[in-house]
Amino acid sequence: MTTLDLIPFCAKGPLRPYLAGPLICTGGAVATDGEILVYAPDYPGTSPPQELNFTALVDVASRAARELQDGWTKVADIPPMDDAVCDRCNGKGLGVAIPCHDCDGNGTFLHGNLDYECRECDGTGILGWRDAAAGETAVPCGDCDGSGLRDGLSTFRLENDALGIRSRHVERIRAHLPGAELNQHLAEGRYIVFRFSHGVGLVMPCHARPWERA
Repeated sequence: MTTLDLIPFCAKGPLRPYLAGPLICTGGAVATDGEILVYAPDYPGTSPPQELNFTALVDVASRAARELQDGWTKVADIPPMDDAVCDRCNGKGLGVAIPCHDCDGNGTFLHGNLDYECRECDGTGILGWRDAAAGETAVPCGDCDGSGLRDGLSTFRLENDALGIRSRHVERIRAHLPGAELNQHLAEGRYIVFRFSHGVGLVMPCHARPWERA
């Protein structure tokens, strides 16, 4: 019997410590790093901070997985992509984050009453990575999950060819959620939906560059 492990879908590094483990939600647990969200019923978790509530996203994923009748593709059938060196950590994989000077490492900045994503760091709060000095703890790069590799757009295509899913997200789902399926139709016009034997999930799509479109 396969044992489900949600830790690979939790946030890594110092920026979002509150997402470092599965969080209790709707009779189960949610794991997310801000790009992929996985929900599994009856999975143990810890209580989330009061300001975090993933119930609406879990409802979107559950409803879409239940109601979408076509457009499903087994992740195992999606051809893998060749990876290139991660441009965030320059292939280091592990190291110490260099905070963005524009947003003080927050990834966002407040203007008026609204939070805006920092353009300098693409909302990550990080400009790059350096080797850990003596006494410092090296952590995995958030862009490549510590692999040192960054990939392009997956060969899996959505109904909207201006959007896609990064191959690294497909490979994480393939590695940790056997039997998972992705759907080409966007839930509520903005989320990529997947399902697996123990639960459901969402992935934030990315904009396909012109040369990556079918």
